Amino acid sequence: MNKEFHQSAVLVGAGSIGKKHLEIISGKFNSITVIDSDVAIYKYLSNLPYFSRINYLSNITQLKSQSQINLAVISNWGPDHYDVFFKLAKIGVKNFIIEKPLTDCFYELNEMQQLIDSMNLTVKTNLPILYSKVPRMLLDFEKTYGIGRPQSMIVYGGAKCIATIGIHYVALANYLYNNRPSAVSAVLRSHKINPRNNRLVYLEGSAQWVYPHDQYLSINFSNTSQLDFKCAILYGNAEIVIHNQNLVLNKISSQDLLLLDKPTKTSSASETILDISVNSQEDFMGSLHSIYESFTETEPSVDDQWGFAATYDLLSALTANELRRVIRLPIGKNSIKAYYQKKWGIS
Repeated sequence: MNKEFHQSAVLVGAGSIGKKHLEIISGKFNSITVIDSDVAIYKYLSNLPYFSRINYLSNITQLKSQSQINLAVISNWGPDHYDVFFKLAKIGVKNFIIEKPLTDCFYELNEMQQLIDSMNLTVKTNLPILYSKVPRMLLDFEKTYGIGRPQSMIVYGGAKCIATIGIHYVALANYLYNNRPSAVSAVLRSHKINPRNNRLVYLEGSAQWVYPHDQYLSINFSNTSQLDFKCAILYGNAEIVIHNQNLVLNKISSQDLLLLDKPTKTSSASETILDISVNSQEDFMGSLHSIYESFTETEPSVDDQWGFAATYDLLSALTANELRRVIRLPIGKNSIKAYYQKKWGIS
């Protein structure tokens, strides 16, 4: 990072992901303020070898206006992101890393964007899969193995939550398709099983996004299943399956391809071209480091917009479920007036 970032950082929310941020922050900043309403966090912090550099606060209102805050990391619950972001921006913080989703409300998302533009703020969204090696690798596969562009992405599994996990794959689909969805539909419901807090939703069901050029994303999770999730990416004559820490690329064999003389003839992708490890803990921390290092870039990164796009497209699916109809995207404010300021409780 540039030297200007080696001064002071604020971390709001020191849960499981917040602790990972703290691990990185401790190696980059001389002064760290940790804000968390759970006072038990103080005991955790006091056992850290760099505790002397940490200032613990139980509430953001205890944070005084300080122009020397070089970076704020917001990793508390999603519904609270906007309020924290607004307060920190108003006391002069210019650089932010915010956990996904950026917010749980269309109105707040729009207000965040306006604040960024008017105050010249830099906001990065922690979508680790986009900062990992996977997206660029998938694009390289298109040419390296001659599989062409992806046509469809299907993500399915047990109780993983279409908001919590699904947003990562909305972002990945937007990246791979180099586009935004043109329509969305969804049938969703929540159960009070969210491990963070049962007041937050935990969504099962199915959501489908339609993209230009006949490309699709479908996410299907069941809260009554304890199976882990898989992501399958379908190409013209190949498929990529990402499951746990493995990525497997299979193709239809050359021999079988010769038999497919009609569009409606199909065959199994039985020839394994590649089987590699991805998404390890080291990969995750590497992608997290990449977000911090991206602040050294002199030009604005296109990655800065992926978090806003994925949050908007996820909120659109929740709205489609509420309206019980297909929604054309982008949504006009008047067509969802009743839902524009609704807080959906996703995190």
